Formats: sequence, C-alpha cells, structure tokens
Amino acid sequence: MHNAPVGWALAHPAGPIAVRATTAEDVVAVSGLHPDRIVAIEVAPGLAGAGWPEGVPLDVALEDPAREAAGLYALNPIARQRPVRVTIPGRPGIARAARVAMALQLPVRLLTPQPSPDVLAELDDVLEVYLRGAQTAAPVEFLQSALAWCLHGDAPPVWIALELDPDWFPRVAGEATEACAWPPPPAEPGFVRARLASLVEAGAECATCRFREWCQGFFKWPDPAYRCDGGTIPLLARIEDSAAQLSRDLDEARALER
Repeated sequence: MHNAPVGWALAHPAGPIAVRATTAEDVVAVSGLHPDRIVAIEVAPGLAGAGWPEGVPLDVALEDPAREAAGLYALNPIARQRPVRVTIPGRPGIARAARVAMALQLPVRLLTPQPSPDVLAELDDVLEVYLRGAQTAAPVEFLQSALAWCLHGDAPPVWIALELDPDWFPRVAGEATEACAWPPPPAEPGFVRARLASLVEAGAECATCRFREWCQGFFKWPDPAYRCDGGTIPLLARIEDSAAQLSRDLDEARALER
C-alpha cells in the first residue's frame, strides 16, 4: 500500500493507497480517486471536517500535540460517520493529545522514533492510561504491538505496526513544502533488514537487546548513537512486566473456571 500525495495517486490509478491531503484543493482532487482504492486519507486536524468521500477512513496527523490536543474533541461527530485515527508525533504534549484521543475511543499511532527524556516521561503516562484506563477501547500503537509481542511473540514488528516499513508501506515523497512533524520514513526496499544488520555488526545495543526481534532497530533511527538504555528499554520493560502480569491473571482465571 503506497502512502502518497493526491497528485501522485491521480497519476497512478491502480492499487490501494493512503492519500496525504494538505490543502483545500486536495479535497476537490481526492474526488477524482475511486473510493475503493483509498485505505485512508491523512489530513491535518483543520481539514478533518472537509467533504471527503463518504465512509473513507481519516488519519488525522498532528504537528504540535500540545497546541492541537483540545481540538481533537471536534473529531467526535466525524468519528460517528467514518473511521478516524489520530497520529501523534513525539513532541511535548503527546500525552495530552493521546489522552483526549483515547477518551474519545479513537485509535492512536504514536510516532516516537527517538523520544527525548521529556517525551519519554509523557509516554509513561500514555502507557498507564492505555493499560489501565477504563475508557481505553481502541488500539494505541506502538504500545499495542509491543504488548502483543511480549504476550504471544508473534505480533508485527514496530516498523510494520507504525506503517513505516518501506517494504510494506512505500511512501512517495511530497512537495518540499509538505509539513512533516517526524523524520521522513525510509524509502529504500530492504531498509529495515539491512540497517538492523549493520547496527548489530557495529556492536550497537541492538546486538544484545531482548526486544530486537520486535524493535528491529527502530529506536536507533535516524541516529544510531541514540541510547535506548536511557529510556526506551525501561519503557518496553514496563510493557513486558505488564504482559507477564496479564498472563498470570489469565492463568488464574482459567484455573478458577475448572
């Protein structure tokens, strides 16, 4: 499934596509695409209420979660008419935006390849709500796939869960003016496999990390010198502990049913 600007999608009239729409002109242009091709339309919050094809899912991508969090409540009536997901970059305010989206029971995608200490602290808050919040009913990625991997060992790796692996989700570059609140995803086929191999060969933390099979070097992107032991590994360890506790609780519940 390609992720591409509207213009590219119109010029390539075959295959499923996630369309990136950034202007009012794009709203009109999207009507030239067959709705059955469109897996989702990626839009800024200000365009979420535009006249998109009926029933087509929206991926509402934030740039400044601290500023845009309160505006997510406007997605509630839209979500009654079509599927809506909220994509939040790893910037200050990520916890506030995620809390609002989870309260609205909207799926969330957290794009946090190399979170700063402040963002890591906020991710701890998001994880707490995700694990124990009474209103959390929709998936929160990457937390969902990490928990499933710790529980079952067969969840999709984070690159795929976040739709960033170019072998699965090739992304077509947009105009130079197109905003992006996170590092542009890699485009080269085989990128994930080749980069992980180079990290392991270079003796990076990945070489001995117990989360390598799931992470595949994600948190070493784009800077291979990023220290995972300073934050992301403790975060994943907390998910691992929660998975172990959940597994024990399920075993006890089954024992009581016998």
